[in-house]
Amino acid sequence: MKTQFDPATLVVGVSFVAITIAAGWMMHEHSVLKEAAAQRDASVQTFERLASLKTRWENSPEIKQKTDFLLTHSALIRQEKRQKSLFLEYGNLSGNEFDRIASTLLNAPFVIKKLVLSRNGNTGTISVEIEQ
Repeated sequence: MKTQFDPATLVVGVSFVAITIAAGWMMHEHSVLKEAAAQRDASVQTFERLASLKTRWENSPEIKQKTDFLLTHSALIRQEKRQKSLFLEYGNLSGNEFDRIASTLLNAPFVIKKLVLSRNGNTGTISVEIEQ
């Protein structure tokens, strides 16, 4: 007995396979998009947390105290505001003043572009360019 081939069965079979492949592809794309959205959300949260920490740090009393100390020191002989930086020069510094200013500069969270420390006997000079 010979079985007859029904073309509708072929159409239904091919359609089923195509729908299954399309559904699998859509599920894969959905998971990829979901993962990308999760990574984006994590990046946004990290950025916001770092911005908050930066703002808190910049507004802290310790930073204000260090900045005030550097900008009002009696040995400050030159202060220039350049494009995106601040240039400070201290001259005729005693040993203690030299050490204190250098320590304050190096321990503060400033981005130092250029720092020149020079000591000649009991006196010294410090030139620093700080990014703002």
